[in-house]
Amino acid sequence: MSKKSVVVIGAGMAGLSAAHRLRESGCEVHVLEATSRIGGRASTDFVEDSLIDRGAQFLSDGYENVCRLLDEIKLRDSFRPCSPWTAVIKDGKGRAVSSSRPWSVNTSGLLNLADSMALATGSRQLMKETGALPLDDFSRWREFDDQTAAAWIERQFNRQILEYVFEPMLQSFFFQEPEDMSRALAMLVWNFGGRDKQPRALRGGMEDLPHALAENLRISLRSPVLGIAENSSQVRVITAEHELIADFAVLAVPAPQARTLRASDDEVENRLLETPYSPALVLALFVPDGLPKTAMPSDVHGIMVPRRERRVIGGITVVTRKCAIYVDRGELLQVVIGGEAARRLLDAPQEDILGEVVPEIDSYFPGISPRIDTVKIYRWPEAAACTPVGRCRDIHRYRNHEGPRKVYLAGDYMGARNVEGAVESALWAARAIAAQAIARG
Repeated sequence: MSKKSVVVIGAGMAGLSAAHRLRESGCEVHVLEATSRIGGRASTDFVEDSLIDRGAQFLSDGYENVCRLLDEIKLRDSFRPCSPWTAVIKDGKGRAVSSSRPWSVNTSGLLNLADSMALATGSRQLMKETGALPLDDFSRWREFDDQTAAAWIERQFNRQILEYVFEPMLQSFFFQEPEDMSRALAMLVWNFGGRDKQPRALRGGMEDLPHALAENLRISLRSPVLGIAENSSQVRVITAEHELIADFAVLAVPAPQARTLRASDDEVENRLLETPYSPALVLALFVPDGLPKTAMPSDVHGIMVPRRERRVIGGITVVTRKCAIYVDRGELLQVVIGGEAARRLLDAPQEDILGEVVPEIDSYFPGISPRIDTVKIYRWPEAAACTPVGRCRDIHRYRNHEGPRKVYLAGDYMGARNVEGAVESALWAARAIAAQAIARG
């Protein structure tokens, strides 16, 4: 069998994962990236000799495909546990909770005893229904893609649990409201805690993963694709400088970008390409003298702010508790703004953003504002693929399409909205191409 050629468009986690697997399966692979760097939203920066993950924040020991890749590229030893504790703000106070200690929602004061019992009862029922489903393949959750997360949470649990458990978690992870999200994704995310999966960080920062994947790949940077054309035998990928001819292509860029390149007569594919994205702002605040004394729990790696409590901040990461070696001295806070606040402030000047953010941080860490030394702001217009009701079912329909394809979609909108979802969708596309290549000889 002659080697099949594949052009991968996009050098984010989806594109690099697909290219890595396709190269291993014997294909000739060429990756095209429009920007000057690889990694997409899996990127790392330096602030005062400290590391800051400016896009994707955490991995998990429940990310099965990512963990297999870490083994393959010899990065597993770099996989570090984070503190299992998170604080949720209630009545202006941080309440420390941990999924491995479910009773902490009651002992912390986040929920009263009756609500804690409702959470436990509803969670047991949820795990009974979904405990056998895979955490990596979002398309397998299509049975539950029938109503919004908000409607399901209120029915399964109650309003208080919606507002102080699920909403801050979904906003911190996905920058979306539960009223706009399918319950399929909320149920999958809750399963990570129910199966005691914990957050992890890479010793050298999130960017270590894409850089290791890219080591043996042919990648052309600053090579934006202008168009894709195909017929029954080949794909033509057009750039400003040349035209590439290949047997297959993997389109591994966010849906809004993919939509400008891909003309399809497939109704399901077109709906997936119309997937909207939520914006986000990420602020890195360097505090060289460390955090002031505060009532905030001292062992939490992250702080989630429910919408009933927030002004603009959705979440804060205390970076030394995410990974102590990231910070050379003092403390680094990573502040995430999502939702309507991110849309409003996305193009605002730094002083306007800080004018809203710093007073809110000061309410959690009184006296911190004069200690802040260096500020960096990262603006993500397309931070997270939205997951409205129906997208999970469409992913399943796309994967069960009858007949061969020449162009395969991959990325976070083609799976669960996290690094694992992007990687899994890419590895699925690589397997589909390899199977098609073998079938054709």
